[in-house]
Amino acid sequence: SIRCRKGIVADFAIHFEANPHMEPISIKTKRLILRPWREEDYAPFAQLNADLRVMEFFPSILSRSESDLLAKTCSDFINANG
Repeated sequence: SIRCRKGIVADFAIHFEANPHMEPISIKTKRLILRPWREEDYAPFAQLNADLRVMEFFPSILSRSESDLLAKTCSDFINANG
Protein backbone atom coordinates (compact mmCIF):
# COMPACT_ATOMS: atom_id res chain seq x y z
CA SER A 1 0.00 0.00 0.00
CA ILE A 2 1.04 3.60 -0.46
CA ARG A 3 1.40 5.70 2.65
CA CYS A 4 1.93 9.41 3.09
CA ARG A 5 4.69 10.80 5.29
CA LYS A 6 2.66 10.41 8.48
CA GLY A 7 2.08 6.74 7.66
CA ILE A 8 -1.60 7.14 6.78
CA VAL A 9 -2.89 5.52 3.61
CA ALA A 10 -3.93 8.44 1.44
CA ASP A 11 -5.87 9.20 -1.69
CA PHE A 12 -3.19 11.24 -3.47
CA ALA A 13 -5.71 13.24 -5.49
CA ILE A 14 -7.09 14.56 -2.21
CA HIS A 15 -4.13 14.40 0.17
CA PHE A 16 -1.47 15.94 -2.04
CA GLU A 17 -3.22 19.09 -3.19
CA ALA A 18 -1.13 21.57 -5.14
CA ASN A 19 0.95 23.57 -2.68
CA PRO A 20 3.88 25.67 -3.87
CA HIS A 21 5.53 25.31 -0.45
CA MET A 22 5.43 21.50 -0.40
CA GLU A 23 8.71 19.77 -1.11
CA PRO A 24 8.61 17.36 -4.07
CA ILE A 25 7.70 13.80 -3.18
CA SER A 26 8.79 10.49 -4.64
CA ILE A 27 6.80 7.29 -4.61
CA LYS A 28 8.74 4.04 -4.98
CA THR A 29 7.52 0.49 -5.52
CA LYS A 30 9.38 -2.63 -6.60
CA ARG A 31 8.74 -1.80 -10.28
CA LEU A 32 8.14 1.93 -10.44
CA ILE A 33 9.51 5.25 -9.20
CA LEU A 34 7.38 8.38 -9.51
CA ARG A 35 9.43 11.52 -8.93
CA PRO A 36 9.87 15.00 -10.34
CA TRP A 37 11.42 15.30 -13.80
CA ARG A 38 15.21 15.71 -13.94
CA GLU A 39 17.31 17.08 -16.78
CA GLU A 40 18.89 13.65 -17.32
CA ASP A 41 15.40 12.23 -18.03
CA TYR A 42 15.05 14.24 -21.24
CA ALA A 43 17.45 12.19 -23.41
CA PRO A 44 15.91 8.74 -22.72
CA PHE A 45 12.42 10.29 -23.02
CA ALA A 46 13.42 11.66 -26.43
CA GLN A 47 14.67 8.21 -27.49
CA LEU A 48 11.28 6.71 -26.63
CA ASN A 49 9.45 9.48 -28.48
CA ALA A 50 11.61 8.95 -31.58
CA ASP A 51 11.01 5.18 -31.69
CA LEU A 52 8.52 4.12 -34.39
CA ARG A 53 7.36 1.07 -32.41
CA VAL A 54 6.79 3.08 -29.23
CA MET A 55 4.91 5.81 -31.09
CA GLU A 56 2.96 3.42 -33.33
CA PHE A 57 -0.45 4.66 -32.15
CA PHE A 58 0.50 8.34 -31.90
CA PRO A 59 0.22 10.77 -34.81
CA SER A 60 3.98 10.85 -35.35
CA ILE A 61 7.36 10.43 -33.72
CA LEU A 62 8.81 13.49 -31.97
CA SER A 63 12.04 15.33 -32.67
CA ARG A 64 14.39 15.97 -29.77
CA SER A 65 13.16 19.57 -29.45
CA GLU A 66 9.50 18.47 -29.54
CA SER A 67 10.18 15.80 -26.93
CA ASP A 68 12.05 18.25 -24.68
CA LEU A 69 9.18 20.72 -24.96
CA LEU A 70 6.68 17.98 -24.01
CA ALA A 71 8.81 16.98 -21.00
CA LYS A 72 9.12 20.60 -19.87
CA THR A 73 5.38 21.16 -20.32
CA CYS A 74 4.62 18.07 -18.21
CA SER A 75 7.14 19.12 -15.57
CA ASP A 76 5.76 22.67 -15.42
CA PHE A 77 2.20 21.36 -15.11
CA ILE A 78 3.15 19.02 -12.25
CA ASN A 79 5.07 21.79 -10.48
CA ALA A 80 2.09 24.14 -10.78
CA ASN A 81 -0.68 21.67 -9.98
CA GLY A 82 0.84 18.86 -7.98
